Amino acid sequence: MDDRSYGKRQTVSKIVLICVIAWSIFLQKLDIGSINFYLHQAIVIIFAGVSYGVSINVIYLFINKCKFVQKIYWGHTYIDGVWHYEYFNNNKINVGVWEFTQSIDGTSIVGTGLDDTYKVRTVVRSVSPMIEENGAYYFILRRNEIQKCNIQIYSRTTLLLDRNPFYKQMMTMRAFTDVFGGPSDKELHQDAKFIKHPECESSSELVKILKEQNIIEQLNATSSTSSSPLSVSDRGLSKEPVA
Repeated sequence: MDDRSYGKRQTVSKIVLICVIAWSIFLQKLDIGSINFYLHQAIVIIFAGVSYGVSINVIYLFINKCKFVQKIYWGHTYIDGVWHYEYFNNNKINVGVWEFTQSIDGTSIVGTGLDDTYKVRTVVRSVSPMIEENGAYYFILRRNEIQKCNIQIYSRTTLLLDRNPFYKQMMTMRAFTDVFGGPSDKELHQDAKFIKHPECESSSELVKILKEQNIIEQLNATSSTSSSPLSVSDRGLSKEPVA
């Protein structure tokens, strides 16, 4: 769990604790004439313990299940969902799909890079929490470059997030990745653009859409005539599933 998640959980716990204490004080002051004093105190203590545990679990479950509450909870760092990325490296466009999962415990990533035939080129999984550094956020990833050496190496991806209000969904973000080890050692994948696809529920669904729209070929065709390749959103391509 990262420091940001821990701090938010502590805040939620404190709010629940204050509410439980307030209710316990109210119950303690109730005049229940027929109940023994010590029994009354025991009931109050049991109520406090049980209600705190139940309330915390219900609130955590609610945060994990309700996307609107997650947006409020995570604020401008809410990135849960399926995204595809594009970046220019070695005179070609590289495309991949990442799935960000956020819960009360933190943020995790599972992603794949795609080759020109939309087969898996690389596989990445986060092995660190989301760490804030000078206004940006980075993850350490375990990386498997299947088509090069099929050994596990590591990379660090830094995300540059806009500070949008919680009611405004973040649809794009910029990033860059440093690779450590393997054939891509010391490579810098810079100025990657991530585009969110809220209509997709899984990374496999998004890969199917990208393949049907032939995104990689279109991006590489665009890059051959422009020093700044256009993204899916820039070109106005549909991000809806193709029937």
